[in-house]
Amino acid sequence: MKKGGEQLTQMINGDGVLYQLLPDCIVGAKSKKREQCTEVTFGTRCADVMDAVEGKGVVGIILWVPRNTYDEVLKGGA
Repeated sequence: MKKGGEQLTQMINGDGVLYQLLPDCIVGAKSKKREQCTEVTFGTRCADVMDAVEGKGVVGIILWVPRNTYDEVLKGGA
């Protein structure tokens, strides 16, 4: 069995993979204190409604990366 990072790297390097930055597509966000979570609503052109709900044609993956790691990789480091 492969580790999650290896699987993710293999998926990201596949044909047809698209990405979008959440701050660029947020429609709304609110803190839900009772559920102890943040609810984020966003728009995308990467999937239609059925793909977003059922994931048959494309699968959406939410990935949270520490900001310093993200910036370092974009600079050509790490």
